[in-house]
Amino acid sequence: MERVGPREGSCARPLRVNSDYRRWWLGNLASSTGDHLVMVAFPLMVLLLTKSAFQAGLVASLSALPFIVLSLPFGELVDRVSRRLVLITSSIVSMLAHASIAAAYWCGVLTTVQLYVVAFINGCAFVGFLIAQQAVLPVIVSTSQLPAATSLAETIERLAAILGPPLGTYLFFSSSAATPFAINAASFAAIILAFMRIKARLGPFPETRSREHPINLAAGAKTVFGNPLLRDLTLINAAGDLLFAGVGLLIIVRLNELGVQGTRIGIVFSLAAVGGLAGSLITNRLERRIGLPAAVIGKHILVAALFPLLLLDLPLYGVGIIWAAISFQVSIVGVIQRKAVFRDAPADLMGRVQGFTTLLSWGSLPIGTAATGFLLSSVGGHGTVAVYTGVLIALAVWSMASPAIRRGTHPQAV
Repeated sequence: MERVGPREGSCARPLRVNSDYRRWWLGNLASSTGDHLVMVAFPLMVLLLTKSAFQAGLVASLSALPFIVLSLPFGELVDRVSRRLVLITSSIVSMLAHASIAAAYWCGVLTTVQLYVVAFINGCAFVGFLIAQQAVLPVIVSTSQLPAATSLAETIERLAAILGPPLGTYLFFSSSAATPFAINAASFAAIILAFMRIKARLGPFPETRSREHPINLAAGAKTVFGNPLLRDLTLINAAGDLLFAGVGLLIIVRLNELGVQGTRIGIVFSLAAVGGLAGSLITNRLERRIGLPAAVIGKHILVAALFPLLLLDLPLYGVGIIWAAISFQVSIVGVIQRKAVFRDAPADLMGRVQGFTTLLSWGSLPIGTAATGFLLSSVGGHGTVAVYTGVLIALAVWSMASPAIRRGTHPQAV
């Protein structure tokens, strides 16, 4: 299927002078930072009201549930209506939802039920926003600029992961428990303004009407599976996302086994985030130098070799350095997979492709977290590290055995 949308022309301007891309970038930055602010504020607020870790976990589950249920339908929607409309509508919903928490807290009427409802509603809005936001990128930049634009997008997310949680925690305890929610609501107002000012047409594209098909939730999956390289990269990444969904919990348990507790655990998480940031910054240069096959296969071999080192009785910074090195490698392959989606998926199917990949990556989070918790309770930290290592070795073998990854291109491109 041919590509549609303004892939070249005006969007081929350098990224630094592409006003549409700058607005997309600012919207992405505001969204990612706000998300990480409330990522810690939500469970802290539940604990403040209920003193129940179970209820804090329930809120997290309600936030993740929409990814399983709505990723494919929203992918279909994003391809059939204005992506600008989806972005703005979902931002308005999230803005009002978070503002309601701040207002209710300051008025002294905030309840646990409201937190549950907001978590679910915001999760629904975030699914639509995430899919539409990713589908927009190939429309506002040229094909040749997609590698740089994708790397910058990953960099934004990694920076937000470094800055957001400690800032959210600081605001929660030093200012007001409602402050992170109020700031996040304000960030959505900035997002709305940014996307309203994007000049490029963000769909639907009139030139696709002649080949428009009835609603088909499997169209994204068919597109991915029809491209051997995109298929293998997506499936291997999805398997990694499922595995690493609970890695934070595993690291905390392993650190506790090593006698590390309290705020010192945050040091390890910060080191991991820095490693991921470094990986996102170096991906394009690394891929140009050693090629896609070496980058992807090398990542899986290195991660499988590094992970069992967590079985050793390492000091705090030793665990942090290992996790940072793993995050560095994971970030590289994540960027490569996203570039493959943007490069190979037709623009008029981008929403459905993003919906399918979102279902695989984000929908696996509650399953992976639950599986990690089960392993930790069954075989302990050492046993869970051993199971993780076995799966990572299998993924390394898979990457080496994949003809598409070894070739590094779609067969039709050769």
